[in-house]
Amino acid sequence: MIGDIEAFQKANGRLPDSLSEVGISETEEGPVYYQKKNSSSYKVWYGTSLGESEVFDSTKGSWN
Repeated sequence: MIGDIEAFQKANGRLPDSLSEVGISETEEGPVYYQKKNSSSYKVWYGTSLGESEVFDSTKGSWN
């Protein structure tokens, strides 16, 4: 998924506005969420267990 977002940005010169632009269905129930923070950074996250999640921050280039 991160690779899809990065490839979209490289091909289009911008970040996608939503995951649907890279072919991933988004719903309020998840399982994966995307937030475009500004024109060059974004976050992706998903729940691992109740109240816990893994977060990818593009400014850091890593999962937290």
